[in-house]
Amino acid sequence: MSKTFIKCLEDNISDFTLFKNSFHSLAEICEYLGYSSHGRNTAAVTVFCNKNNIDISHFTSNGKPRIKATTKVCLNCGKEFDATGSKLQRKTTCSHLCANTYYKPNKKETTKNTYALAAKNAGMTSCCICGESNLVDIHHIDHDRENNSLDNLAPLCPTHHMYFHRNKEHLIFDKFIEYLDTRNISY
Repeated sequence: MSKTFIKCLEDNISDFTLFKNSFHSLAEICEYLGYSSHGRNTAAVTVFCNKNNIDISHFTSNGKPRIKATTKVCLNCGKEFDATGSKLQRKTTCSHLCANTYYKPNKKETTKNTYALAAKNAGMTSCCICGESNLVDIHHIDHDRENNSLDNLAPLCPTHHMYFHRNKEHLIFDKFIEYLDTRNISY
């Protein structure tokens, strides 16, 4: 920060204590001193006031009123969460997971992780077309996401998985049928 700005703050320290109720923001202090109200100057005012024990807790950086911290209780789990901020004040749950559980209680509990883990445990750990084992999706053969039977699941890399969902399965269908005919699912 420039030495002239600091000197100006030091020269006007009495104005801060005398007129502290007339200033509503750090930007107003900068403008009163004849400086621009960008972040660097308002930050320097904050540091200066803290060093000189001047209370600026009621100030904001831009003159807009501070939103008071509010604590709410999650409707789903009962945990307290911070709802400070205009968008957060409308929140009624602490997380997306709690919101999904609270607002969609009839949704089936079968998740991707459940059937994907079952498929992995059954030995479906590499793409049945190319052998990729780093990234493996689990494909529902009959396209019914509710049918999580191991007989209905097949391991595919993301590329070959998209073949089935972009009407390109005819390009890999022979190899896929060969996999289905020869696979041995361990339950």
